[in-house]
Amino acid sequence: MILDPARQRLERTRQRWALRMSSDLAVLQAAARHGDGHLREAAVRRLGELPSIDALPALIERCNDWVAPVRHAAQAALYRLLRAEHAAALVAALPRLQHLRRCRRADHDALVTAVEQLLQRCPAALHAGLYAADARVARACFLLCWQAAPTPTLIACGLRSRDCVIAACAAGALRTLEAASRPPLLALARRAPLMPVRREALQLALQDADDATATARALAALLEPAPALRRMALRWLCSHGRQAAALASLRSALTGPRRIRTIGLLAELGEAADAHRLEDLRTAAEPALRAACLGTLLRLLPARSDEWIAAAFADPAASVVRRVRAAPRLYEYDAATLLRLLAGAAAPAVALAVLETVGRRLDKWERLRLILALPATVQVRSLSDWLARYNRSFATPSAAQRQALQHALSATALAACPARLRRELDFTLAAHALGIHGNE
Repeated sequence: MILDPARQRLERTRQRWALRMSSDLAVLQAAARHGDGHLREAAVRRLGELPSIDALPALIERCNDWVAPVRHAAQAALYRLLRAEHAAALVAALPRLQHLRRCRRADHDALVTAVEQLLQRCPAALHAGLYAADARVARACFLLCWQAAPTPTLIACGLRSRDCVIAACAAGALRTLEAASRPPLLALARRAPLMPVRREALQLALQDADDATATARALAALLEPAPALRRMALRWLCSHGRQAAALASLRSALTGPRRIRTIGLLAELGEAADAHRLEDLRTAAEPALRAACLGTLLRLLPARSDEWIAAAFADPAASVVRRVRAAPRLYEYDAATLLRLLAGAAAPAVALAVLETVGRRLDKWERLRLILALPATVQVRSLSDWLARYNRSFATPSAAQRQALQHALSATALAACPARLRRELDFTLAAHALGIHGNE
């Protein structure tokens, strides 16, 4: 039923008066999102008159309304709610209030500043917000407290936080403190949940301590879970002439429960004499330990890379096979050598994935030789990629490559490939007097 304009105006007036007299929070909140600006304004004005603070989210939302009278009504209602007894609710809404500063329909800076000044006069509510379940509330409260004064208590709170912004503020403040007042906070920072905070704490602890204490702390940090802390400790020991102590500590740790953490550091020290210690661990039960030993042996004894690569492919653990992808020697092999490695692999699926990665770095004709010998499930995808990359290199096949490719193309290697893909390959190879025979 379509009403005439007079009845429409009368109905809208009736609805506005109904909203002005209503005390139903749910009805008013729904009306605050109505498409009619007059109804939104009436709902917002009534929400501002209610004694309940539960209308706060709706009022914050209407502060950025596209109709100016609605915005003004919402701002006026919020100003009336700025009382100390509402501090807890304002703390919970602080991120949404501060978001108004980024809204461009009106200038909300004065309103947000008034809220922040009120909360700074209510330290109990603001302090409770530091431990709020909502990470956005905790960050907003912390930064508001930080503007006032970065006290040691606030720094300690920030060091325990998992929020990267809060933790960065607290960790940065450690450097501004006097060395005499840092130890309690450094002890807390060394147990922080975020690694960058622990790294900052270790760096300052090594800087502040005397030589003997710093050496002991650096040696202990060689067994830290985070690789960045272990490397920092090793660099400090080497730069302060404690390389022998570091080497002795790492060698002794090879027999302990944390030996995986120390194996990589032995490679950084570059002592080839330690290779025999690691060779004894290559048959350990833990795949992670075998993989770590393999990576270190590749760096300590590069002349025996062929042996380590073959052992990695023969290992049944996927982590050991994947570790060999970083070996420079692997990228010097031709297709025939790579296929021999694949034939002797104890985990063929993982070895195949590694060879696909290595194959992208081969000469394009060697890569084609490799692709033609791969299983059909991988061959179609790799061959499509080879054809897409064909014109990136103008290399021509050597005599040996030509002979090997002609033999591979004459066999049944491409039987599972789609006819379209075989035609495209035949057209591409025709320029090199190579072709697909026996297909089609």
